[in-house]
Amino acid sequence: MNPERIDAETLAAFLDGKLEASERARVLRILAENPEASAAFADAAHAVAALNTDAEGRSDATVVPIARAVRRRGWSVAIPALIAAGIAAAVVLPGLGGNGFAPADLAARLTSVPGPGDGSLAGRFGAEWDQPGWSVTRGEGSEVPAPSRAFRLGARATDVEIALRAQDTTALRLVAADLVRLVSGVDGGNAAAAQYQAIVAMGNRASGDERRDAAEALRRVTGRSPWFDLGAWAEAVRVAVTAADTVFLREAGAALEGLIERMASQPGGVPEVASRIQAALDEGSPADLAELKELIARLMTEAGR
Repeated sequence: MNPERIDAETLAAFLDGKLEASERARVLRILAENPEASAAFADAAHAVAALNTDAEGRSDATVVPIARAVRRRGWSVAIPALIAAGIAAAVVLPGLGGNGFAPADLAARLTSVPGPGDGSLAGRFGAEWDQPGWSVTRGEGSEVPAPSRAFRLGARATDVEIALRAQDTTALRLVAADLVRLVSGVDGGNAAAAQYQAIVAMGNRASGDERRDAAEALRRVTGRSPWFDLGAWAEAVRVAVTAADTVFLREAGAALEGLIERMASQPGGVPEVASRIQAALDEGSPADLAELKELIARLMTEAGR
């Protein structure tokens, strides 16, 4: 049986956020079930999302001709949509800028499971390892206050990276589904949602660049909010505390001070508990992991609701 395909007009409308809910769900289903379509669409979404940053004049940007990407993937689906969307011959592909809060970098420093494989995260941390604490107030993207939404997206982006590094397919699908549900209901979030759908389909075949670009797309949806960075950092710390990864925790406090300063001028201010966490981490290797676990759980609940 030939796989169901996405026509160019539907794909362009999806990227523009103009599809009705039922049609959007159909597109996401096709992407989840068809790795070839997912890989092609990841490139298309990547290019469309990158155009949003062209006017920022980022010094760390790299100009990449679309023709090079065409040769790499062989877009049979994406090229007509890119033309329909009016994409030029080159796009700007930014990174997270090495700010210490990139989900991929946080997950890379964590020691989460001794042996990777499907189910390894639940086996190490329990079946509810992926429940950071906001479950009782979980809503769709447009229903969650902007700071809380940014915080959740940062946390879920870190969860995706943790699951990928653990080679835990079941965990990856769970956390990515929550991420996609959250960002799909937000203006401009469809491209980022599609990139993560493609990453789920590719699993460990997704390159580091593809994963970083997806995280950056999420961050752009939040207006590069420091709440996104706080969520990414807090989730990594939550997992590190559960894993008793004191090596990670010794390093975790250094970045938090600067982040708190950034958040001071943002809507919502700084969660009071964040300063208490910073003080606990500044003491070096935390002697009282139980206290730190309680503090980080409080942060996840308060910032994510």
